[in-house]
Amino acid sequence: MPISYHLYSVGRGGDILGGPETLECADDKEAVEKAMLKADHFDIEIWDQKRLVARLPRNLPKEFSSV
Repeated sequence: MPISYHLYSVGRGGDILGGPETLECADDKEAVEKAMLKADHFDIEIWDQKRLVARLPRNLPKEFSSV
């Protein structure tokens, strides 16, 4: 059963920008891989309910993985 992850764009000052984007993924690894594609202009935080899964810096090299 897929897990609903929430992605948040984070500004340079650490503020959350806008509402979350929801991703349905099998596990943390898949969520990080999908979120990596979105970390171009802002840092991205990936959350599984109240658990921070990862924070990806903007302009992240696409081969980077924190999981």
